[in-house]
Amino acid sequence: MNTEEIHLLNGVLLGDPVAADQFVRKYSRFIFLVIRQYRLEATDVADIYQRVFLRLWSNQMRALRMWNGNGSFLTYLRPIIRNIILDELRGRPTRSLPVDVPIPPYRPVSESVREDVNVALRQLSPRDQELIRLKHFEELSYREIGQRLGLTVNNVGVSLSRAEGRLRRILESHV
Repeated sequence: MNTEEIHLLNGVLLGDPVAADQFVRKYSRFIFLVIRQYRLEATDVADIYQRVFLRLWSNQMRALRMWNGNGSFLTYLRPIIRNIILDELRGRPTRSLPVDVPIPPYRPVSESVREDVNVALRQLSPRDQELIRLKHFEELSYREIGQRLGLTVNNVGVSLSRAEGRLRRILESHV
């Protein structure tokens, strides 16, 4: 529990404009960086950035009030940002996210295989792409993925298994 974060959020919730300014300064960069991970177009990044603050400030700051003070506020904030991004992308016609899959240097892979994987990943839903990226490229544990995405460990396992199955079927259909 971070008392500085709690003090700042209490100030925001009590309507202190100085605390609100500090909140924006403190968390703006984090919000921006999380959005940029999705490799969206610049206009989409700006729109989603504004939507994050609108969501945090709407309904009498319900999203801020729901944080219970356990754990880092950033851990709490990340799934909110992710859900806003996914909501935005869900409302669009089938447009896949551009995903550049980083291949670790210790796994030599031919350029054609790398391109096949990139093409297959782009055919998955944004949620499936995120699950696979966190597990296989950031090498996070199920617990860490669950914390980032706001899921239980069991849900991470089931969702990841299904995402991997969809990816495998896409790759097999191209062989």
